[in-house]
Parts: sequence; structure tokens; C-alpha cells
Amino acid sequence: AVVADEVRNLAQRTQSSTEEINNMIERLQKGANDAVDVMKASTAVSNVSMEKAQDAMESLNRIVEAITAISQMTSQIATASEEQTSVT
Repeated sequence: AVVADEVRNLAQRTQSSTEEINNMIERLQKGANDAVDVMKASTAVSNVSMEKAQDAMESLNRIVEAITAISQMTSQIATASEEQTSVT
């Protein structure tokens, strides 16, 4: 009877431990899934940020090109004005 009680107690503790381990595994899996979801969201935000940065760079390059063109035109106007002044 004593041995049977010990076996029964051991079986109950084993079942309890198994359930506890199972719960821990489920929590770990949920945590891992949540982490994956956060990483996916972060990747999406990073991709959008990268696209916006590329758009900004392209806009800045167009501005630089426009400023260069304006500078060249201003130089041409100055040269033409100097030529007109020296003719008159």
C-alpha cells in the first residue's frame, strides 16, 4: 500500500510537471510568434522609411540640378550684360 501510494504520488507529480512544462512551451511559442510579428512590422516600417529616404534623395538631386542650371543661366546673363556694357 505504501509503494502504491508513492507510485500514485509520483504519477500525479509527473502529470503536474508535464502540464507545467507544456504551459511553459506554449508561452515560449507565443512569445516567439509575437517577436516574429514585431520583426515583420519593423521590417515593413524600415522598408517604407528607406523608400522615403530614396524619394528625398531624388528630390534633392533634382533641386541641385535646377540650382546648377540657374547658376549657369545667371553666369550667361552676367557675361551678356558685360558684353553689352562694353559695346555701349
